[in-house]
Amino acid sequence: MKNFRTFFAFAMFAVASFMMVACSDKDDPAPLPTPEPEPELDVTFEIEVTGITSNSSLITVTPSKDDALYYFDNIAKDEFIDTYGSSAAATAEGAFEQMVAMGMTIEEAIETYASLGKDSWLYDGGLSPDTEYVAYAVAISTEGKALSKGQSFEYRTLAEEQPTVSDITFDIEVTDITSTSANVRIIPSRDDAPYYFDVVSKYILTEFYNGDAAAVVEDMFDSLLENGMPVEEVSEYTKWGEISYSYDDDFSPDEEYVVYAFPINEQGDVIAEGATYNFRTLAEEQPAVSDITFDIEVTGVTSTSANVRITPSRDDVIYYFDVVSKDTLTELHNGDATVLVENLFESMAGGTPMEELIATYTSQGADGWYYDNTLSPDTEYVAYVVPINEQGKAIGEATIDYFTTSPMNTEIDWNVEFGDIHYDGLSFTVTPTDDTVPYYFTVRPQFSHGGAMSDEELLMTIMAEDAMMMDYYAVTGEYESLYEWQEFILCSDTAYDLIIFAYSDGQPLSGVKKVPFRSKTPETAPADCTFELSYTLGEGNATISVTPSDENLMYMWDVEDKNIVESFDGIESYVDAYIGDIIENSGAYEIDFARVMGAETEEIGFVAGEYVIWAACVNERGEVVSPIAVEEFVMEESAAEASTKTALGSMKKAVKRISRREVKSMPQVDHNNAGQKLSLKMAAMMK
Repeated sequence: MKNFRTFFAFAMFAVASFMMVACSDKDDPAPLPTPEPEPELDVTFEIEVTGITSNSSLITVTPSKDDALYYFDNIAKDEFIDTYGSSAAATAEGAFEQMVAMGMTIEEAIETYASLGKDSWLYDGGLSPDTEYVAYAVAISTEGKALSKGQSFEYRTLAEEQPTVSDITFDIEVTDITSTSANVRIIPSRDDAPYYFDVVSKYILTEFYNGDAAAVVEDMFDSLLENGMPVEEVSEYTKWGEISYSYDDDFSPDEEYVVYAFPINEQGDVIAEGATYNFRTLAEEQPAVSDITFDIEVTGVTSTSANVRITPSRDDVIYYFDVVSKDTLTELHNGDATVLVENLFESMAGGTPMEELIATYTSQGADGWYYDNTLSPDTEYVAYVVPINEQGKAIGEATIDYFTTSPMNTEIDWNVEFGDIHYDGLSFTVTPTDDTVPYYFTVRPQFSHGGAMSDEELLMTIMAEDAMMMDYYAVTGEYESLYEWQEFILCSDTAYDLIIFAYSDGQPLSGVKKVPFRSKTPETAPADCTFELSYTLGEGNATISVTPSDENLMYMWDVEDKNIVESFDGIESYVDAYIGDIIENSGAYEIDFARVMGAETEEIGFVAGEYVIWAACVNERGEVVSPIAVEEFVMEESAAEASTKTALGSMKKAVKRISRREVKSMPQVDHNNAGQKLSLKMAAMMK
């Protein structure tokens, strides 16, 4: 969120330099201090500044109310006094005014740079030595206006340049080692550099990271950021100075571990060499569970499914059970299910605490699992049970039972009955001749494959395009899809095929069946369609609105530099080339995504120049079938463009590829993932 704080300082310097060049022959009076606003929110801020060097500091702000929107930043004290009259409120408002002048909307600025609750930012390398600074925090409105006087905190950077973070070293001590615990102490050579430390199994480090502990750190932060963690929260994981930590029941007995410590930046990137330290936990004799027995019952076996029921002779023992193909067990684990289970839990413990894995995936007492369309036809499987301890280690022998799935019925067929077919969707029911065979179905425009692909090529194309959603949408038995679900989003007046084929475990098990249909045709002929084109100019942007005379007709629209349009032999030639590029670069299927229906409004950024808005009805083959509507406008040079002299670039409207099948929050099954291959039950539970 706070990347702006570094960038903004640079941009302010650039703007100030430009103004000095332009106005150096004038003696402008110093600006008058901005009066403090009357406070409208009863909120105060605790401001803490730590890690001060000659060019860096870490600012942490804690508001008295977590629901108060606020802005905080850092500014040289001289500027704080001379430009803003020592007013934190005026300084904050000035910051948002500059953001807007540089091309952002106030909504974007608030969303990107305002804070809620406790927040912090590391000013890394952007400060001047021996200089007084003011850290400030102010409650703000959603328009970037101050709602409180705010608080400020003055501090001075160190007088001399500090050595770069690359010179930091770490001493690592590991004491009080038991079979499952140890105390770790990290002693850095400097207290002013943030770092991250932890412990990893040497097996995980070697097998998955080629022995590179720095890669473990960056992989962890990359994963956190990709899964939605704000970048400013990276600082919550960093440490400063000496620290001790007790790992209690976190390790497995008689196993080698690696302690690591690395200096990192605010994005979680390793920025210098760190240190590692290896240690081995003590061996601990595990009591064997020799008197327990397991009864395995496998029922309801079909070509792709089976029901497994486990009944132990004792209810006080933790165990893990699952199903694996006999070939996989033999090839990867020498036929030993205890080795499979230990490897499985060890590999998954790299990203999840062992206690969580044990609680989630193990059983006590009688238990069972229905393997629903997750098995392969005509394949020998092993149902196995292994008693384990809380560290995921086997404490007894495996109990196994063999079974074989039946061959797939390749003579399956499907009957399709269409219900209401609308402009943008449809209802239909699929009834298979064999309710035990799983199948996958999808919708494709006929123009994307008709005459250009064989059925085999079409099948392979769908397998490639839909690979990550097929396990989720594969079904057995009768399936009804209702228009209200919007499962498939269609273009009006377009020929489609409903495509069906048998599918299981990442593989097609039959050829495709294509059932043709056509979406509803609008009342207005495309040739009679007219468009209302309008625009509203902003600072460095324009809001474009396109409204067709019939909201159910399919059309394309875009905005282009007038010089580019005039380089063609008329607007018709330009639009033909535009559509041709889509088909050539992305395939005929993309026509179905490039066309839109109904009124559209979009805000687009532009540099100074003359532009052409165009819109035209386009059929399923990419042919223009209506007069092309055109509207021109002139974009003047924006303040941000004038001050920075940096071209924003022509921002054409991108083609919006909206999946015809809504994916939403859908689990993804990777059939090349060894962990998912080894554990069919875990893969299903992750859904």
